[in-house]
Formats: sequence, C-alpha cells, structure tokens
Amino acid sequence: PSSEGINKLFNQLSSELLHGSSGLDRTCSLVKELKTAALRNFTIKKLFWKSNDLYPFLIGKLQEHLPRLEDPTTQRDRRKTINDLQFCRLIVETLGVMFRETETEPTRLPLLTAKRGILVVSLLKILISGPHVLKTPCMVGDGVSVERGVPA
Repeated sequence: PSSEGINKLFNQLSSELLHGSSGLDRTCSLVKELKTAALRNFTIKKLFWKSNDLYPFLIGKLQEHLPRLEDPTTQRDRRKTINDLQFCRLIVETLGVMFRETETEPTRLPLLTAKRGILVVSLLKILISGPHVLKTPCMVGDGVSVERGVPA
C-alpha cells in the first residue's frame, strides 16, 4: 500500500475511534483493525505516536472498562464482564504492538512524558492491579455470610 493509502486508513480509523459514538462492538472492531494495520505496516505505529490522541484514548478506555467489573449476577452481566475483559485485553495487546520497535520514534517520548507521564503511570497501575472485582456477600446454609468474588 502507498503511504497516502496508509495515511488515509490511519486517519479514518483514528477519526472513527475518537469521534464516533460507537458501541463496544464497533470500538473493539476498530481497535482490532488498528492493531492488525500496525502489525502489517510500521508507518501505522509512527502515525499512532504522532497523533497525540489515540494513546490517551486507549488508556481512557482501559480505565473506563476495567474498574467497572462487578460480581456478575445475571447471564447478561457475565457476558458484559467477559466483553469488557476481552476489550481491555485487546487494548493492552494493541498498545504492546505500538510500543514494540518504536523506541527511537521521536514523537513517542514527548507523548509518554507529557503531564509528568501521568498516562504511563495510569497504564502501569492498570497492568499491575488488573480488574477490580467487587465482592458481594452470599448467604449459605444456615444464613452464614460468605464473601464470594470472580477470580481476576
């Protein structure tokens, strides 16, 4: 693909991710497409770091979807929890692709150190702590309360 075609693809993906009011499925699909494009073409990684918007956007999505995990009580809740976890995993994988082989990319360091590196700190906190699962009491047998939670 030509550099013009790659720029066009990146701009379209970036625009849809940042400005589209898409649901989780559509956003997940766009992130997957971004990851695939970056794996196929290094220029996508360069454009990612030049954009100044996608990295904070992806960190924000991680923060939005990961801490909300609760002990699912219904099948629908379980499905949402699974979808959120899969989406977060995809974001982390995508960020991994973007970080790989871009150490010397001049636009990466200023983005990572902006605002005293707050986004890097946020990413590290997310990666270290993982999902926060809220525990709910469960009554068993003769009314004894036991904490139960979903393994993270």
